[in-house]
Amino acid sequence: MRRFGTFVLSFTLAAVLIYVCSRGTDPVAVVNSLSQAHPGYVALAIVVGLLSFTGRALRWRSLLSHLKRDIPFGSLLSCTIMGFMLSYVVFFIPKVGELARPILLARRERMSKGSVIATVAVARMMDFLTVLLFFSIYLIGFSSRLPQEDPESWMVQFRKHGIFLGGAILLAVLALYATVLSRNRIFMILEARTRGGSLGRKVVDFLHSMVRGFEVLKSWRALVVGMLYTLFTWSLIDLSILAGLKAFEIHMDFVDVFLLIAFLAAGIAVPTPAGLGSYQASGLVCLVTFFGLPREEALAAVWVQWCVAVIPVVLVGAVLIWKEGLSMGQLGRMLQSERETSA
Repeated sequence: MRRFGTFVLSFTLAAVLIYVCSRGTDPVAVVNSLSQAHPGYVALAIVVGLLSFTGRALRWRSLLSHLKRDIPFGSLLSCTIMGFMLSYVVFFIPKVGELARPILLARRERMSKGSVIATVAVARMMDFLTVLLFFSIYLIGFSSRLPQEDPESWMVQFRKHGIFLGGAILLAVLALYATVLSRNRIFMILEARTRGGSLGRKVVDFLHSMVRGFEVLKSWRALVVGMLYTLFTWSLIDLSILAGLKAFEIHMDFVDVFLLIAFLAAGIAVPTPAGLGSYQASGLVCLVTFFGLPREEALAAVWVQWCVAVIPVVLVGAVLIWKEGLSMGQLGRMLQSERETSA
């Protein structure tokens, strides 16, 4: 019953957000923009988007190297795609993709599920930090490229303060990675200097819980290799989005997409069906408010980008699950069993 309520609430939120995005737009103009999209660029966006999963699979192999070497790349790639597919389709179960990927891989390779799940948590943290890194780089070095008309407008203030905000985010990301590399020594010192039960100790415990997942990495080399694969993955995602924008002759470049990625990543993280509604709303806000695109053109571009990011993954993931000889019911029971065991 609880899942049904979550299901209904998610679809309701998606419907509301789609309505908000569509309100005030000319539907004919949106359809015209969609009809004029260059199919070659759309196809390129799909191909590059799917290729980004190779970066995720390579990163996962590097994170798993201390558990088992020579894991077949095909297993890593297929389990990654199936996990994302399930997170899009079975959105009403929290963290379903993060659980499905390691469970499927552990089942294939006869590995410890708990250890594999830990590596997925690290990968997700790396994704989050990379999006923040891209966002901070844009704010620091490229926010001056944003269009402005009135010198007294809020955009000027955003550009002015964006450098400081970007610098703060960049320092926070670098500080977290430095903490990860020296986590044991740092937290021994911090815990020795704070009193049990005090506010300071609670802050220390919270920070420790954030970086504890990185303990699956046994060396700084594993962290660096994993981060390089993460940068490679998100660079491909950037290129996929850029190809989708080029389909509409939207004049943005590789670095401009750094800002858009932050909005789209936030949108697809909302627990609606594959980020439906929230993805369109966040992308629309970015393209219209920051880059000054016409609302109809921006809405058409964001809808195409959502289709590029979600539909191919769902279709490929469904085929892979069928080839695995599993049904959605079997997967659901496997995930439920693992959740109960973890609890």
